[in-house]
Amino acid sequence: ETDRLGVAKSLVWGGITYQERTELKIIVSNLNATRYRDEILAPVVLPFLRRHRFNHVFQQENARCHVAHISMTFLEINHIIRVLTWPAMSPDLSPIEHLWDEMDDVSEIAKIHRKR
Repeated sequence: ETDRLGVAKSLVWGGITYQERTELKIIVSNLNATRYRDEILAPVVLPFLRRHRFNHVFQQENARCHVAHISMTFLEINHIIRVLTWPAMSPDLSPIEHLWDEMDDVSEIAKIHRKR
């Protein structure tokens, strides 16, 4: 899928803890709740949390696919009950948002160097 300018839409999903990170998942096209469950929660989040014996609090932003009934039911069925309630419009509270900002900065620097 592309945007109105013909540029392919994609996003990168990742999870971090104080000491570790999940694998990065590249998602092409829009991410709905079913895809979020099937491509992120089931194959990445659940095994990661199980490896750590569910000793982490799972935090996600309030994107529709995150808070949709299908996603929240999956978390509940799989006993991921420590989901942090997240205030709307609060990316500054999310540790991974700071990491994404750093990656954007590095990406912009790389673009400048490639143009030279």
